[in-house]
Parts: sequence; C-alpha cells; structure tokens
Amino acid sequence: FEECIEYANGSCNGEYIVASPRGVFHRRYITSNNRSDIIERQVSSLKVYAIKDIEFKGLSVDLGTKFVKIETPTGSLSGSIDELTVYIQSVYGLKRPDEFKFLLNKQYPKESGFYAVGPWFDGKQLTIATESLYNPAWKKLTEYRLPPEVPRDKKTEVLKRILATVQSYRRPDIVTWILSYGLMANFAHYFRQVYGYFPNTVVIGRRQTGKTTLLALEQYLFWGNNPPPPIRPKSEAQLRQLLSQTTLITIIEDWRELESDSSQVEDMLSLLHSSAQTFVLRRISTSNKDVNGVYLALSAILADANYNKDIDTDTLDKVIFITIDKDEGVDVKRAEETDALLKNELRSDYSLHNVLHAIGIELLQIASEKLANTQLAKDRAGFLMSIINVGYQSWLEIFRRYNIELTSTVNGVKEFP
Repeated sequence: FEECIEYANGSCNGEYIVASPRGVFHRRYITSNNRSDIIERQVSSLKVYAIKDIEFKGLSVDLGTKFVKIETPTGSLSGSIDELTVYIQSVYGLKRPDEFKFLLNKQYPKESGFYAVGPWFDGKQLTIATESLYNPAWKKLTEYRLPPEVPRDKKTEVLKRILATVQSYRRPDIVTWILSYGLMANFAHYFRQVYGYFPNTVVIGRRQTGKTTLLALEQYLFWGNNPPPPIRPKSEAQLRQLLSQTTLITIIEDWRELESDSSQVEDMLSLLHSSAQTFVLRRISTSNKDVNGVYLALSAILADANYNKDIDTDTLDKVIFITIDKDEGVDVKRAEETDALLKNELRSDYSLHNVLHAIGIELLQIASEKLANTQLAKDRAGFLMSIINVGYQSWLEIFRRYNIELTSTVNGVKEFP
C-alpha cells in the first residue's frame, strides 16, 4: 500500500508512505543521470497485510469519522483513523503519524460487520452478531455464543417454571412489566437511533423482595452462559464504556454506587439519563490509546438498588424507577411449592442457562416480527407503552407456542397468570 505524500506542479515528487508486510516506511524515489535509486526509512514496525474500509451494519447515524481495519500477522486492528494512529504509535512506534493517516484515508475494499455483538434490528429484520468488527482497547466483549439446540420438552418445562415464578410474586403485574421491558431492552439500539428514545430502568426494593431473582432471570434469558463485561460502573467513563459493549440488555445487580453523593456518581447519573435519548455519546481522540473511541448508547440498563435519593420528576421518563415493596415481592414459600425459579438455582445451573438462552433467542425473534408490524405511538408515554405491549404480546405468543395454559386477566391488569 503506497501513497504519494508530496506533489509539485501536479506531479508526485517521488516521496511516498508505504505500508507492507515488512513494516511502514517513508520511501523516496531518486532519478539522476539515468539511474534510479530508492531510499527507505522505517517509520513503524507494524507489518501490514491488508487495509479495508469498515462499513457498519445496523447503524443509521453518521459517526463522524472513517473506520478502517488493518490485517497484521498477529490479527487485525480496527477503529477510527485517529484511534488506530494513536494505538500504533504507542505499541509499534510511528514517526510520521500525519502521513500514515493520509494513507489510511484513501479508499480501500469495504468490509461489512457490526460495531458490537448482540441482536441488531433494522425495522424489518433481526440479525444476531456473534463477532464485533470494532474492538478498541476498552471493548471487553468481542464474541457472543448462541445457545445449543434445546429439545421442545425442556423449553416447555422451563417456561412453566417462569410462569410459576411470575405467579409467586404478590404483584405479578410488576413482574410481567419487568419481563416485557427486559425483552424489548435488547432493541434499545434501534429505538434510540430511529425514535431518539428508550429508557433505562432501576428496580428499587428492600432485601428479599425478589429483585435479584428477576434480574438473574433476565440475564440468563439473553446472555446464557456468556460472561457479561467485567465493568461495574462507578463513574461516567465506566458507564459510557459499558453502554457501548453490546446491544444486549445490561444487568447490574445491587448497584449500590448509585447511593453515593460524590460528583463522580452525579456525572454517571447524568449519563444514565442522557443515554436514553442520545445515541452517539462521545467521540474521544487523545494520546491515551485505552480511552479513545466512538461511544454509543447501544445497551439499556436494568439494575436493582436500595435507592433512597429524591428523584427528579423531569428525569422519570429517561430512568424508570420500579418499586417492589415487601407486600408486593416474592412469596418464597409459594415459589418453593410451585417449583419457581429462584436466584440461587438461576446463578448455579449452567444447563438451565442454555435452556433459558434458547427461550430468550426465540423471544427476540418473535418480538422482532411483531415490532416490524407495529405502529408505535408518537408521544413518549404512549411510545413506551406500545413497546412494552410488544414485549408482553411476545411472551404470550411463546407460551401459546408451547401449549402452556394461562388463566384469565386479574382485575383488568395485564399479566401472564
């Protein structure tokens, strides 16, 4: 890959930047007395096998910069031109960064892929990305394993236990709302791009109300045995990185950091609010390769906390707080009698994770088909209700598919029982 870097009177004066399997070089061609010479100086030890322009699938917004993939003997590097230049300068050395950027800015064959792993919806079709094409230093999640094939009878058994879990709560309608939200949260990337809105949710309640059981159930439905990113956000920067890891719903159990009055947490809360309606969070280009990147509000947060701060009513549509009181939470005795799913089993049974994951993938497909044929309300409250209803109807559909009988609606409240 060779590009002229100096011109005189419209013609190249013989100076080039060259990227090759031997390294990156500054090359000068000299012709005198009918003799041609080449003078080369290495400017980087990076060995380049191929350069490709990246085209991200599933993104309808302009990220404001060009992304490139460089193939090397040890793997590939991908990112914006500024990101890659800083990274290469730090790891391989790079003496002529501006000229190297000039080389990368030229047109190359395109490679299409996804910014992150997880479900991607374009308004008509669902695709689940199992590999990420954009992997900066802060990206902790680059692969996503789909569940193995699960027999129908196993799914039926676990779906019955999910229903028993809902019915073991004294307010099953709250559980139904959380399960419906948790399903549709996997489409947050689509809603935030196209409609400019999808909220995060925090479940509030005392210990032993069943908050953690619900969050564990949501996690294994969509993550299965895939490890979540090892980021427990305590600052704006950490939350920004977490939101950009995947399109999957992100679960944060016992997010006690929210209770702090520190300025760091206040900044983090501000981002939690703004991410509901801002898709491109930030573009960072500095001399620090570990933080550079284009950050997106791909994921929706579902957390639980013993949150006792005053809640600003102006933010309630951006972060939804769901309270589960003691007299609304799980009845442990009933749960045990009906073989409901509880947190200890949910956390420890890896074969159960695979069944839940298979159910979750099927739910995503059902929801995408329903969403493609749903007219969403335009006002914010109605819009959210429309989305939650798609999630609710998707749950009803999967119960019907497996011939699981549901009882009639109680007191006019929509719930599975």
